[in-house]
Amino acid sequence: MPFIRLIALFAVLPVLAACESSEVARYNILNDERDMFVYHAPRERIIAEVTQLLAERGHTIAEANAMTLTSNAVPDGRGLSTKYVVRLIPASSGMLVHIMDVLSESDGHVTSDRRHDELEWELIQRVEPDRAIKIAEHANDVRDDLRGHNHR
Repeated sequence: MPFIRLIALFAVLPVLAACESSEVARYNILNDERDMFVYHAPRERIIAEVTQLLAERGHTIAEANAMTLTSNAVPDGRGLSTKYVVRLIPASSGMLVHIMDVLSESDGHVTSDRRHDELEWELIQRVEPDRAIKIAEHANDVRDDLRGHNHR
């Protein structure tokens, strides 16, 4: 009986690997598109949506200049606080937006900062939903093609 289970496992492994690699391909496409997404929407619309997105997470804009928005720091109850820094980067045909998640200790020492991929993707979906749908559809098509190709 264990031998049959082992054979079944080896039969299933390629299918699982194909599913995993197709999901990785989808994730990579979404990440690449998000990383280099140039907004065509007016700057005011982008700022309004960023402000709303951060407000939904308990943050308000504490500082702002032409190219950077910084939220208030919100304590987490463990001696750390989180704030967001939003960078508006002019591009030839619009604007790039990078949202940084900054974690600090109570003395202000930054313990980590990273781009917040999920918030950036959510912002794209809010500001330019038609383009976001096309990106997601393309990523899904590639995933589905890989799944189909690997199952043949």
